[in-house]
Amino acid sequence: MSASSVWRNDGFRRVWAGQTASIFGDRVTDVALPFLILAETHAPFDAALVAAARYVPMVVLGLFAGVVVDRVSRRAVLIACDLARGLALAVIVALAALHHAASLWLLAGMLVVLGIGQLGFQAAYWAWLPDVLGEDLFGRGAAALEAADAASTLGGPAIGGVLVGAIGPALALGADAFSYFVSAGTLLTVRDTLPPPTPPPFAWGALWREVDEGLRAITHSPQQRLLKGLGAVVYISTGSIAVLLVVLGDVRLHLPAWQTGLILAAAGIGGLVGSASAARFLALPPMRALAGIFAVAAVGMGLLCIATFLTGGAAFILAFVANLILDGAVSLSFIITGTTSVLVTPRAVRGRVNGVSNLYASVMRGGGLLVAGALAAMGNPLPAFAAIGLAFAVAASTAGRTRVSFTAPDVL
Repeated sequence: MSASSVWRNDGFRRVWAGQTASIFGDRVTDVALPFLILAETHAPFDAALVAAARYVPMVVLGLFAGVVVDRVSRRAVLIACDLARGLALAVIVALAALHHAASLWLLAGMLVVLGIGQLGFQAAYWAWLPDVLGEDLFGRGAAALEAADAASTLGGPAIGGVLVGAIGPALALGADAFSYFVSAGTLLTVRDTLPPPTPPPFAWGALWREVDEGLRAITHSPQQRLLKGLGAVVYISTGSIAVLLVVLGDVRLHLPAWQTGLILAAAGIGGLVGSASAARFLALPPMRALAGIFAVAAVGMGLLCIATFLTGGAAFILAFVANLILDGAVSLSFIITGTTSVLVTPRAVRGRVNGVSNLYASVMRGGGLLVAGALAAMGNPLPAFAAIGLAFAVAASTAGRTRVSFTAPDVL
């Protein structure tokens, strides 16, 4: 089917519009939040430690979120998570408007709420979207949403950098708070096309059995195990790259905030290229596609390593190009691994599988963030860039040599 078939789906068009607004707000926060935490902690590792609070709920609650998602309306979960995240950010904005600085404990609490909302949203979203589009169009829908992510990344960080410089990082978070309310509003206008799954009546004694079903759907599948193993480097990269780029621009290169924002925004160009290429890569065997994608990501990380040795305009330009290349590869990897992982999973357990996947991703992102913060504590992100680049190279080699098959009926 053509990509235009996706846009003829009214429900998907509304979901896409809401998610575009929400992702745009997230990209502003990607810039504002590290500046806000750095302003309170004055140390890269402490900033990484506070930022890692966002991943705590995913580690603690990740296994159980999927059980909820597989038992209730997934759309209702999405709406509730958007509203909770919008309110959490609104508290920080309100305090800033009243000229009260948020304490580190309050920032950590806000990040925990954001983490809970992100956990529930992701577990429900990727279980619900195939119901909206149908499985035949799911891959193209995922690519369209990745394009929205890329477009938002193109403008959001640059605007975030301007807002941070103009009104401060706390007030800049208001853009993200508003975007969550917009997303919730669009989801309210979309009707569920399929009823929620009909599991047996809930019983506390059966809770772990239901959790185990989600775990077994991953641990007993060679395809899922391989996807999760290769995905580790992607999660580590995405979990740490914003803090590392802020350290690169603000601490190492002493760039103004708007230039650091532009470096982050460069990811949007790469993401647009990557999502535009998704149909071609989706037609390839998944491992063949990922081998090339990870090799390109390794090149991007290598260029970031070189940027740490430069100064001024040369460093800015190279970091801009490197992040463009890196995010183009990362966006493609998310499309390939995400689509394949969902489609090898039965509909009835997709929420639980997504919950387990989010738990795993959060451990990788949070751990990567802490390690990257420790490596960058001396004000130089070079060791972190080099380690992640090497991991991408190893992942490319592994994907290129694997013999795991993803043919029907595994994918269908």
